[in-house]
Amino acid sequence: MVYSKKIPPSDSNLSMTLLDNGWVKIKEPQNLFITVMISIPFMIINAAILILFVPPIKIPLSEILEQLDNGGFTFVIDIKLLLYIVAFFVFLVAHELLHAVFIPDFIKSRKTFWGITPYGGFVSTTEELSKLQFFLISITPFVALSVILPLIFSFLGIYC
Repeated sequence: MVYSKKIPPSDSNLSMTLLDNGWVKIKEPQNLFITVMISIPFMIINAAILILFVPPIKIPLSEILEQLDNGGFTFVIDIKLLLYIVAFFVFLVAHELLHAVFIPDFIKSRKTFWGITPYGGFVSTTEELSKLQFFLISITPFVALSVILPLIFSFLGIYC
């Protein structure tokens, strides 16, 4: 796996060869707005899981809503906020590495790239993937970090 500062451009020769061999190009959203709109149901699911299973979130959420009803709210920068920022970047890297886990020989692969950009992280590969591998690559970070991890933390009584 190779670190890259930007998403590598697609190889047009490889794309044409794959299409000629019967591969079907994945239909992806054409712009960021459509991508965000498609992701809203996942955001709602994440919010519901957090609100239902992580009790410390319920208290700040109700306090913020109460403050908004009173015409504003207070924003305090403290060590806890800084730890959340560090945790965000740790989760970003973990998220991308979880994508990579199902790429064949991802550690040794010179065809697999990962990186962090101002717009977020990415994993890119030109390795041949089955539909199942692609599905697992796509869904693993969501399931592991947004569903399983909060549930484990909740049942263990560990709250962030």
